[in-house]
Amino acid sequence: MERKRVLRIGIIALIVAVVSLGIGFAALATTLTIGTGTGVVQGRRWDVHISNVQGSTGPSGSSFTTQPTLTNPTTISSWSMRWDEPDFGNPGQLWAWTSIVFNINNNGDFNARLESLNIGQPTCSVAGDTSHPDAIAVCDSIVPRIDNYSGGDNFTTNYILNPGASIQLGFVIGNSHSVNWPENTVDITFGETTMSWVPST
Repeated sequence: MERKRVLRIGIIALIVAVVSLGIGFAALATTLTIGTGTGVVQGRRWDVHISNVQGSTGPSGSSFTTQPTLTNPTTISSWSMRWDEPDFGNPGQLWAWTSIVFNINNNGDFNARLESLNIGQPTCSVAGDTSHPDAIAVCDSIVPRIDNYSGGDNFTTNYILNPGASIQLGFVIGNSHSVNWPENTVDITFGETTMSWVPST
């Protein structure tokens, strides 16, 4: 009888330990993905952040009207360009320009996995008019993407960034289909680019 009672207590203790372990890991993941991008958990550091954000290039005749900045360690702010009679080469050709370059760094103690990536999408206007045919033509053709300039795997969800690693990324503007580019000046604003990282299991 006493042996059965001890066995039951042992089983209950094991179940409690397993459940607590699961809760503990969930709490860890939640703690590490809060907005600041940094934190200390049980003496180990979580620190994944963007750095060195800078405007790069665009088509000839383009210029930045609002430079990109960091909203928080894992978010790049919205930013704007003005395309004033840009030189796209031959009419209708496909093209791509790197408009922003930046680094993503893992200065913590955990392997980090990219859980989500939301790339800022464009809004186009001509003299403030988003319904202008030239604005629609530009925005309908633009496809922004993030490229890995450090080599290795493509930068997509589930990308793993090891402790101590740093990679350079580029915000690339390309077009999805050929289009005859407009003669009017087009203002383009790209929304925030955000990424969420979690510990790799």
